[in-house]
Amino acid sequence: MSKNIQYLAWGDINWTSVQKRVHRVQIRIYKAKQSDEISKMHWLQDLLVHSTDAKLLAIHKVTTTHKVAGVYDGKSLTNTQKLALAKKLRIDCKAHPIKKVWIAKPSKTKRQKLEISIIKDQAKQILAKLALEPEWNAIFEPHSYAYRKKVPDALESIFLSLHNKNPKWVFSADIRKSFDKTQYPILLAKLNTFPLIEKQIESWLKAGILEGYANTEKHYLMMETKTPYGGILSELLVNIALHGLETHLNNFVKRLKKKSREAKMLNKKDLTFVRFSDDFILMHDNREILQLCICEANKWLGEIGLRIIMEKSSTILGTSGFYFLGFQIIQVVKYNKYKAKITPSKNSQKLLLLKIREIIQKNKAISSYQLINKLRPIIIRWGNYFKFCECTTIYNNLSHRIFLKLRAWVFRRDTRSARGIIKEKYFPNNKTWKFGNKIYKDNWVLYGKTRNNKNQVIENFLPHLSWIDREKFIKVNKSKL
Repeated sequence: MSKNIQYLAWGDINWTSVQKRVHRVQIRIYKAKQSDEISKMHWLQDLLVHSTDAKLLAIHKVTTTHKVAGVYDGKSLTNTQKLALAKKLRIDCKAHPIKKVWIAKPSKTKRQKLEISIIKDQAKQILAKLALEPEWNAIFEPHSYAYRKKVPDALESIFLSLHNKNPKWVFSADIRKSFDKTQYPILLAKLNTFPLIEKQIESWLKAGILEGYANTEKHYLMMETKTPYGGILSELLVNIALHGLETHLNNFVKRLKKKSREAKMLNKKDLTFVRFSDDFILMHDNREILQLCICEANKWLGEIGLRIIMEKSSTILGTSGFYFLGFQIIQVVKYNKYKAKITPSKNSQKLLLLKIREIIQKNKAISSYQLINKLRPIIIRWGNYFKFCECTTIYNNLSHRIFLKLRAWVFRRDTRSARGIIKEKYFPNNKTWKFGNKIYKDNWVLYGKTRNNKNQVIENFLPHLSWIDREKFIKVNKSKL
């Protein structure tokens, strides 16, 4: 690992090499945890948080992929300032008061200082996450999927569980709002990390990092491009807090005294537990056993200051359908057996259309090139999120509805020219479009172009949502970091 910043300028940094060196140390941390070499693991984690590569990567991430919603616009810092921040970045056991970020509206002069302070704190969170994540990835339970960011894996577990001879009872739990009551000493004891990181995390907990998480809306649809303040590390802390619940419930079901003849035929495999961050579902053939598991889960959560928010949780029969991670899941009968049908929920579809409508209405005067740049990442991100379910018909329908909005936007822009001229300008004929690994011929694709500083023409287009193909589940290999 690098110990000194030897780069002449921020723009000269080879980020691929930086990421490889950081990942190399993370693999060693992962293997040390698997081998139960705790002292070696803590030494490697300390090495990582003090390394130049990790500091550079932390600043790079917080100013690109982890921009802070409502605070940082990505243009406030120059490359020189970013490099200076990386040089000064260190785990100092201090925390920016997270609550103040929600309400503060400083003047422009003070805003620059506030932004830099927040960026430094976010970068420290990334440093801590880089060190802690490989340790916990080595031991997280098999059906806890948020740390791998793999929604398809969670869906596959549900899909396989609902393929059954009988309908299943499903309990969908919501516990997010209770995270503002987390018992910090218990969580810190569970972390069991080295003193520097422990003191730093304790400062963040006291500053309200989990309270901020509890008051943040869920964004499963990946339409938001900015990270809520404090959201970088809080999700990992949530997963650590809930680690052990799956094992505890499986052991609980195994120990149950089954009195009736029918109950004796039930075994521990009948309980399905699937968790994604703070959302989890329990599934079982027998409603009574499911209710016992719910009570036991609440009891386990109470030990760390959490609880199931019953007003937002529900117990329902699988044939009635339920919602999880933005999907609608329902058990349907086919060939005298039950199977799962998973589709994007109507609310998820509604949110996408509202987001597109909002962008179009707020940008009536911008060029088609600029509009495409705003809409393209949202449509592709949404499509990639839901492509692992039965989505083809829904994608075709949404593509048409999005097209109607775009066509209306185009024809409102120019009421003087003939419609044929306007159509050819924004939806040109006889053009081919390359998206993914396919070539498409379509006369109704929104097209835009502009010129750069060198007077070169740059073109772009808005792909149809229906061009995103449905894909099958690919199970993540847990043995890999």
